[in-house]
Amino acid sequence: MIESRQTVPRKTVEKAAPAAKPAAKVYSRPLSHSSISMYLECPQKFKLKYVDKLPELPKWFFSFGQSVHKALEFFYSIPALPAPTLERLLQEYKDGWLKAGYKDAEQEREYLEDGERILREFYAKNIKTFKLPLFAEYKFELEVEGVPLLGFVDRIDKLDNGKLHILDYKTGKAIPKERLQADRQLTMYQLAVEKLIGAEVESLTFYHLPTNKELTVGPRAAAQIDALKDTIVTVNDGIQASRFDPTPDEGKCRWCDFKPHCPAFRPGFYGAPLPAPAKAAPAAQPDLPGGLGDSAKLAELVDRYGDALANVKRLESDAQALREEIAAILGRNGYVRAFGSRFEVSAAAETRWEIRDRVKLLEVLKRHGLYEATLKPAAPEVYRLLDDPKLPLEARRDLEALAEKKQLPGLSLKPLSEGRA
Repeated sequence: MIESRQTVPRKTVEKAAPAAKPAAKVYSRPLSHSSISMYLECPQKFKLKYVDKLPELPKWFFSFGQSVHKALEFFYSIPALPAPTLERLLQEYKDGWLKAGYKDAEQEREYLEDGERILREFYAKNIKTFKLPLFAEYKFELEVEGVPLLGFVDRIDKLDNGKLHILDYKTGKAIPKERLQADRQLTMYQLAVEKLIGAEVESLTFYHLPTNKELTVGPRAAAQIDALKDTIVTVNDGIQASRFDPTPDEGKCRWCDFKPHCPAFRPGFYGAPLPAPAKAAPAAQPDLPGGLGDSAKLAELVDRYGDALANVKRLESDAQALREEIAAILGRNGYVRAFGSRFEVSAAAETRWEIRDRVKLLEVLKRHGLYEATLKPAAPEVYRLLDDPKLPLEARRDLEALAEKKQLPGLSLKPLSEGRA
């Protein structure tokens, strides 16, 4: 057989230009529920952990959670019935115990015992209906709109109707119902499981191990899954574009391991105070011009001042709890005023702003030249901008699109007049 080859005139042949090399990715590893959540919480924190790979201090709650999870993974990973005995389960738990992060031996002992309690109660509740799951610690890898994802599902049960039940174990605080309905983790698990296993998910469960309670909802609607896909793409776009602005928050930053490395807390950055010149600590309280009397008095005042501030914080916390309880009772009964023997309170609604999307908030602040005006994008500074009547109309419109003004129950308090008392 003779092959026919088409020839091209030499004069029309041009040397092809070398293909441009694709730009290197800022972050090439798969995203997970945890890493996506961290980026949404604070892009700078994501960078320091996942891109710069700075180490974190070990946390006892991670060690505790992993120890209990590993024991339950063993319990449900046996190749065939019967189920492991309680003694075998507890021995596996002790053999796999992680010790990192506990502040001392006493705290570690307390949580070791609490884990045993959790497993005993779990075993008692589930042993009679025990059956092998479809998967225990199911690892998934997939792409969503070209973005690689990685995750692990604690357990997948196959129901009698052929549909699937996804369970995720939790060892932390109690889980509010609203989180169960909106949590991205369960949504991601359903997305991955249905795509990779090819069966429909019927139910999603957070199993709260400390209380031995299962919190179950039906499957996510298509719109919720599509919203998660949009979030995944948005987060990946932000990462690859190196959008790693810090989002300082007074509560969260306090416990962040990366705070010493965060630009938001560098001297002179976004209004952070410059450090005072270093001074050697005095070995003892120096005498003041007034002699020992003034020195001793000053030391006493310093301690009293510290105690007073501590008492103020405690009293403020107590007052807030009482305020919330009173407001709840007033609202429940439709009252606007209540009297004690020495004081009266009146309901007075408070208006507050609530920011819905911190990542987009930073973009809006920068676009309108307001980023520096807020010193750092802390919530009180943004609220001040929103309440400023001089804020340009376009900036106000963009900020209000990311915020919601809420009416919250408030109270005003005043002493009763002597006549009424």
